[in-house]
Amino acid sequence: IFADSLQNQFSPNINSDQNHHNIITEEVNNFQTEHLIPETINSTNNQEVSCIIQKLKNNKAPGEDGIKNKMIKLLPNNYICKITHIFNVCLAHNYYPQIWKNASVILFLKKNKNPSCPESYRPISLLNILGKIYEKIIYNRIKPLLTALPDEQYGFRQKLDTTKQLLRIIDYTGRAIINKETIAFLMIDISKAFDKVWHTGTIYKLIQLNFPPGIIKLLSCYLSNRTFQITIKNKKSTKRNITAGVPQGSILGPILYILYTYDFPTNKADYNSITAYYADDTGIIIKSRNPNHALQKLQDHIDEIEDWCLKWKTAVNAGKSQILIIQKRRIKILPQLQPKMFNIPIPIVKKANYLGLIINSKLTWNDHIKSTIDKANAAIIAIQPLIYNQNMSLKLKKLLYTAMIRPILTYASPAWTTIPQHLLKKLNQCQNKILRKITCARWFIRNTNIHADLKIPTLSQHIYKLNADFFDKAIECKTANFNEIFKFENYIKDKNYRPIAAHFTSDASYHNYQNK
Repeated sequence: IFADSLQNQFSPNINSDQNHHNIITEEVNNFQTEHLIPETINSTNNQEVSCIIQKLKNNKAPGEDGIKNKMIKLLPNNYICKITHIFNVCLAHNYYPQIWKNASVILFLKKNKNPSCPESYRPISLLNILGKIYEKIIYNRIKPLLTALPDEQYGFRQKLDTTKQLLRIIDYTGRAIINKETIAFLMIDISKAFDKVWHTGTIYKLIQLNFPPGIIKLLSCYLSNRTFQITIKNKKSTKRNITAGVPQGSILGPILYILYTYDFPTNKADYNSITAYYADDTGIIIKSRNPNHALQKLQDHIDEIEDWCLKWKTAVNAGKSQILIIQKRRIKILPQLQPKMFNIPIPIVKKANYLGLIINSKLTWNDHIKSTIDKANAAIIAIQPLIYNQNMSLKLKKLLYTAMIRPILTYASPAWTTIPQHLLKKLNQCQNKILRKITCARWFIRNTNIHADLKIPTLSQHIYKLNADFFDKAIECKTANFNEIFKFENYIKDKNYRPIAAHFTSDASYHNYQNK
């Protein structure tokens, strides 16, 4: 049952523009006919292969061949030379071996989903380690060609992460609030994004981006004739064909997805809107004095997205997509328009979770901090047997907190660095309770003494240091749209500058950074 469900999942979406499908297929067929002879690709060497091998993580699960990363690391140099020779022969023939194309798929149950339903599971592909090393070699050759990726895409790119994308969104929203504008924030739910990538369409995009023919032929070979087997309790299903999608858990898969969606509709010419991507998490933010005007502009943008989705066989779940209206004014203008996608109304919500950050309609952080504390408490309950284990040293218990729990409390803190003191106090109290559990401290022992003995700063001190370090390094980021957050001189000099700028992250952080 699970294998049948996944085979259907790893197939292209049916609803599409058939005329466009025929044009794209013909273009790709013509390209393949014109380039039958293998094209030159830069060869690899022992040094590159050895460097990739040494960076492999020991705890990664092996593919169907059972070869673990640690075993590869222990190979003598003469075997590395033989592996390098195999890679060079494959590169010379623009070939990806069929034996490395079979994925051993394990299933992870999604949060709050029905375990008896196959759609409730997220498939993760376990691939052969030699194939992953070869993928890394291929990635090193296409890396210089990735300049065409849109600046709005922060997923799987060096020096870009979820925190930077969230900070960009909150900064843009904060500026709008200062100007008494309303934000319409659309979060699009793309159904089975990685699993439904149209292979022929991907090759066409690579041709349009002027990738070298040898690289295109190699990536075409990488995508074609892939298979999978589901593994449940050491039992495997029969091999099934994959006719769409990129393997999750691979090195090239995320890059190919980003290249496939590089031309997703954006309103770059309109300074009243921004688009934000992190892999398949897509957000569109539009500002206007009137929320209904913002929603109308959003609907116009949605119409363009519908056309793109039909052309490129991408399915959107309008019912799971969300629109968040953010406005901070005394007399609110109620929205009268509800945008639709494929004739399905998109829900308008009062708060939404985007990239792990809970944003509400007033751009306050009560909801996010409450959710964060709840997550931290749930994590503590999960590791409670370890915390109360008398045989475990205090040093290890402290490590459990700093490595597993504290990152939950501080996630994306630069984006909410201007939270009011009463919320910061709640975070400090949460840490205090956890440290008291770890140390089994009696009621009369002061929190300051516990922090001093454990050599752990208060959570507010730790958050400040995290944020100061983040902004210090973030200034060096070369992505143009992220650097916009540091252009706030006009706001500082503006005579109308008011405390509401606490919502304007870069301003408030700048003042804190300067004062301390």
